[in-house]
Amino acid sequence: MCWAPWKPATSAVKSRKNHCSTNGKSTTVHFPSSAVNTFRNPASDAASAPVELARSTDAEKQSQLKRLAAFQHSHAEQAAQLLERLRRTVIDNGNTFEVLMEAVRGCSLGEITHTLYDVGGR
Repeated sequence: MCWAPWKPATSAVKSRKNHCSTNGKSTTVHFPSSAVNTFRNPASDAASAPVELARSTDAEKQSQLKRLAAFQHSHAEQAAQLLERLRRTVIDNGNTFEVLMEAVRGCSLGEITHTLYDVGGR
């Protein structure tokens, strides 16, 4: 059996700004961002084919934002408890994965990310 290394498709890589606030000072961080989550075998003929990107329409974006708001509203009480449990588990060096698996049922990715960042993640 022959194994060939895989590498990420290189299209759609660009610089994105991330504004962070630390101690009242605002900093700008530049890092590469890829809109493509595709891996291709470099030995394959398909490796040189361009990757077609699809963008969401404004209606799709607004629909997703409405669904997020509805999800957050319907899980508000549960989310507060789940996020506090996640916070305590991280601080106590507990099984974060187990708590994350429960947290995703009532918390958005943004809520989870902010909680992890608040307890020291960078």
